[in-house]
Amino acid sequence: MAERWLRAGERQASLFSLEQELESYYSQPAGAEASELTAALGRAARETAAKNEAPRPARRRSSR
Repeated sequence: MAERWLRAGERQASLFSLEQELESYYSQPAGAEASELTAALGRAARETAAKNEAPRPARRRSSR
């Protein structure tokens, strides 16, 4: 019983440590290179989507 309790405490400490490391990592500001990469990937995704998009039929105006 004591062994199980100790192992559970060890797992909990490992999870807490991992959570702290992830929080620290994601709270750091992105560098200039990261923002340039993000912008380039966004442009590439939009270009790819535009190439793969089927042409939309012309919308008709309703007569009022």
